[in-house]
Amino acid sequence: MPALGLALTLALALGLALGLAPAACGDQEPARPAAAPVDPGAAIATRADPAGRIRVAEVNGEPIYGDCVATQAAAHRLDRAAALAECVDFELLAQEARRRGLVGDPDVLAARRTELVRALVEADYAPTLDDPSDVPLADLEWLWRTQLHHRYNKPELRRATYCRAPVGKAAPAGGPEDLAARALAGRLHDTLSAMRGLEPDTFAALCWMAAGGREVSTSPRATNPFTREGYQEAGMYAASFVGPAFALRAPGQLSPPSRTDWGWDVILLTEILPAEVKSLADAEADIRDGLIHRPETEPYRRKKFEEWIRPILARHRIQLFPDNLPDDRALARGGAGPGDAPGDSR
Repeated sequence: MPALGLALTLALALGLALGLAPAACGDQEPARPAAAPVDPGAAIATRADPAGRIRVAEVNGEPIYGDCVATQAAAHRLDRAAALAECVDFELLAQEARRRGLVGDPDVLAARRTELVRALVEADYAPTLDDPSDVPLADLEWLWRTQLHHRYNKPELRRATYCRAPVGKAAPAGGPEDLAARALAGRLHDTLSAMRGLEPDTFAALCWMAAGGREVSTSPRATNPFTREGYQEAGMYAASFVGPAFALRAPGQLSPPSRTDWGWDVILLTEILPAEVKSLADAEADIRDGLIHRPETEPYRRKKFEEWIRPILARHRIQLFPDNLPDDRALARGGAGPGDAPGDSR
């Protein structure tokens, strides 16, 4: 089955934004209004092979030439197989549009293949996914189980920062360096605890002042929110830091000196983000709207388009001639293959 590349790109654009036409996979002449009624079959004339043009595929007997492959490869940065799939996909949809009589629509009466595909997508696919109510409940339930539940249900998260008396990784526990850092952390805790209303933005400066010239390290700002298990946006936080942070009960509290992976820390809890708990019913309206309108949900729209187009593609006879595809050098210069003859890029 073709890769659905160009047709899918066009369908997503048309069905949801009614915008772009494909790069160049059909006649390039502009549409002209008809002076009189036109036979639907006349909107696309099947042309004989011009001299030197190479057929690389046939769709129900209609030829696709190598220069279509070269054009699509250059426009969309595709390899030969993917570019050929785009040309085949587009021809399939154009033929399906003709079969359904969409060429008789006044808006596309004299248009060529690009407008036929536009008409098919607008008439048949777009109405199935242009409103939040179009999303089936079964799809929502599947998405909820496999992808969305965690977005709407989050554990309690915390932010924290620290004032640290560092200990080298090679220093043994209970050795002179470790004991000196622990003593310094105790003094830092006593000094910082006496201060009221500690703010994350000034905590680092206060840490250095409290150290009185001794070596310490701090975080310039509070960390990303992390879970009780240590998970946060950039990866995992060490349990030696997470445990003391979750032992604190309210923002503004300081931990006693705690041995972490990097030294002895005095941890300032800066924020508690409460757990979020929602059911599918709670989130349903937001999910439906997102599946229709948000760019990040394109995979869902892609899936629905593939479900729509699959029975259409199954009705057609496709023949591929891979030996006739343009070689890499021809693709690089936009040629059509052996002979590189110019002409219709279908």
